[in-house]
Amino acid sequence: MARTRQLKQADQPAERSARPAAQQDAQPAKFAAQQDALPGKPAAPEERRRAQSKPPEERRRAIVEAVAPVLVRLGPAVTTKQIAEAAGVAEGTIFTVFPDKRALILASIAHHLDPEPVLAALRQVDRSTPLEEQLVAAARPVVANAEDVIALFTVLQALPRTDPAAADEPKLAYSRWTDSVGAGLTDLLAPHSRELRLAPQRFTAIFLALLLASMSRHIGPRERLTVEEIVELMLQGALVSSAKEGR
Repeated sequence: MARTRQLKQADQPAERSARPAAQQDAQPAKFAAQQDALPGKPAAPEERRRAQSKPPEERRRAIVEAVAPVLVRLGPAVTTKQIAEAAGVAEGTIFTVFPDKRALILASIAHHLDPEPVLAALRQVDRSTPLEEQLVAAARPVVANAEDVIALFTVLQALPRTDPAAADEPKLAYSRWTDSVGAGLTDLLAPHSRELRLAPQRFTAIFLALLLASMSRHIGPRERLTVEEIVELMLQGALVSSAKEGR
């Protein structure tokens, strides 16, 4: 009997080791899956893996496009950790692409000051509608783009200046943006030149100045003009029809 018991005990480890390798490997995998499913444990985001695998220039553009909204929303208080989370990359990855937070914000401003998206929107305005509707439709993408740019400039101004010469580039880019957008608005107005008391170029200059001024952070929400109010003021003036007729 003792001999039989010893033989059975000797066979047990062999039976365990003879189990299929796949069945043994399933246990750690199952445990890892359970750990990943624990509440509060973040999964490795797919966006992060994609961003890190891109070529440097594509990675740079992806980061700029991803962080601009968080910069606009959080302003000067934004941290590099929040920027990294928005971009879907590790915090250290940002500084392999940009030397510091200021360089990243400058890149975001340059990205937003590309006038082509606004010009493309202006080309999509329906020319068959009344001029008032055309101007409202044209003003909306201009305002949306400019709001983001102004917010980014606010973040930039809150950071210490390391290179005074570098501060001129955003201003020059902003000037190029206003010139390009102004040309697009003037082109929209050209077919209506006989309906206007002002030349299309002058009308555009005033119209664009009012749109940009209405977004000043020094103006309270109650005093801020809407796009519709600015268009009505530009086309109808401030006088009622009877007062105009009596002049």
